[in-house]
Amino acid sequence: MSRGDAVPQAVQVFLSGTASNDSNSIAFADQHFTKISGSGLCFANGYFTATYAPVTDGAETVYVN
Repeated sequence: MSRGDAVPQAVQVFLSGTASNDSNSIAFADQHFTKISGSGLCFANGYFTATYAPVTDGAETVYVN
Protein backbone atom coordinates (compact mmCIF):
# COMPACT_ATOMS: atom_id res chain seq x y z
CA MET A 1 0.00 0.00 0.00
CA SER A 2 1.33 3.45 -0.84
CA ARG A 3 1.35 6.25 1.71
CA GLY A 4 -1.75 7.92 0.25
CA ASP A 5 -4.05 4.89 0.31
CA ALA A 6 -7.13 4.97 2.52
CA VAL A 7 -8.50 1.87 4.24
CA PRO A 8 -12.33 1.82 4.24
CA GLN A 9 -14.55 -0.17 6.59
CA ALA A 10 -18.29 -0.80 6.31
CA VAL A 11 -20.32 0.95 9.00
CA GLN A 12 -22.65 -2.04 9.23
CA VAL A 13 -21.41 -5.60 9.69
CA PHE A 14 -23.08 -6.61 6.41
CA LEU A 15 -24.17 -5.07 3.12
CA SER A 16 -27.87 -4.77 2.43
CA GLY A 17 -29.12 -5.42 -1.10
CA THR A 18 -32.21 -6.15 -3.13
CA ALA A 19 -32.46 -9.13 -5.46
CA SER A 20 -34.61 -9.03 -8.62
CA ASN A 21 -35.77 -12.07 -10.56
CA ASP A 22 -36.93 -9.78 -13.40
CA SER A 23 -33.39 -8.64 -14.21
CA ASN A 24 -31.48 -11.47 -12.45
CA SER A 25 -29.63 -8.83 -10.45
CA ILE A 26 -28.60 -7.79 -6.96
CA ALA A 27 -28.60 -4.06 -6.22
CA PHE A 28 -26.83 -2.28 -3.36
CA ALA A 29 -27.62 1.38 -2.64
CA ASP A 30 -26.01 3.94 -0.33
CA GLN A 31 -23.89 1.47 1.65
CA HIS A 32 -21.99 3.63 4.16
CA PHE A 33 -18.21 3.22 4.63
CA THR A 34 -15.85 5.17 6.88
CA LYS A 35 -12.10 5.66 6.65
CA ILE A 36 -10.27 3.76 9.40
CA SER A 37 -6.78 4.83 8.33
CA GLY A 38 -4.98 6.69 5.58
CA SER A 39 -4.07 10.12 4.35
CA GLY A 40 -5.95 13.24 5.40
CA LEU A 41 -6.52 13.76 1.67
CA CYS A 42 -8.90 10.78 1.65
CA PHE A 43 -12.61 11.23 2.35
CA ALA A 44 -13.69 10.32 5.90
CA ASN A 45 -16.98 8.84 4.63
CA GLY A 46 -18.07 7.20 1.40
CA TYR A 47 -21.14 5.52 -0.03
CA PHE A 48 -21.23 2.48 -2.32
CA THR A 49 -23.98 1.90 -4.89
CA ALA A 50 -23.86 -0.88 -7.49
CA THR A 51 -25.95 -3.37 -9.42
CA TYR A 52 -24.58 -6.78 -10.37
CA ALA A 53 -26.19 -8.74 -13.18
CA PRO A 54 -26.67 -11.37 -14.30
CA VAL A 55 -26.37 -13.38 -11.10
CA THR A 56 -25.53 -16.96 -12.06
CA ASP A 57 -24.27 -20.19 -10.58
CA GLY A 58 -22.01 -21.22 -13.41
CA ALA A 59 -24.25 -21.28 -16.46
CA GLU A 60 -27.54 -21.35 -14.52
CA THR A 61 -29.48 -18.20 -13.59
CA VAL A 62 -30.08 -17.73 -9.86
CA TYR A 63 -33.65 -16.98 -8.69
CA VAL A 64 -34.77 -15.88 -5.21
CA ASN A 65 -38.02 -16.32 -3.27
